Amino acid sequence: MRTQLTKIKGAKPDVLYLVGYPKETPIALKQAHELELGLSVLGTVAMKDPQLIEAAGEAAEGLRFPYPKDPTGEHVAKFQAAFRVKYDGQEPGITADVGYDAVKMIALAMERADGFSGEDIRGGLNELKDYPGVSGTMTFDEHGDVRKPMGIIGVRNLSFTWQD
Repeated sequence: MRTQLTKIKGAKPDVLYLVGYPKETPIALKQAHELELGLSVLGTVAMKDPQLIEAAGEAAEGLRFPYPKDPTGEHVAKFQAAFRVKYDGQEPGITADVGYDAVKMIALAMERADGFSGEDIRGGLNELKDYPGVSGTMTFDEHGDVRKPMGIIGVRNLSFTWQD
């Protein structure tokens, strides 16, 4: 990624928007740090994974990204506990809880629509309002986009922290 990052450095932007997953992102963060880009780095929800900080180390400091507000409730605690038991104490990452919610919502949408076609599922999903998912409360809007409460997380002292 050095070639792209060197070109970015030469363009002197105000901020770097980095899109990636925890496996690839540390490479970009380390190289940006080595090249002394000196930019604020904004990312995506997929970056909230302990692997990212473990792999990037100090280069992850200052990274910020939007993230769904921490969900609460007994169903969230049960999911997290079951995940830790199944995966040797590992915390669920963004894809674990969101993937779980996606399967549960699709099943509920098919049940409500009493059908399995794409239109049945879309119609059933569009009816879901304030779904209490393990990744947060979700509602589908008139365009089929998911709405859920969001905040900003940053990396400070090698840990994820909510930004005020």
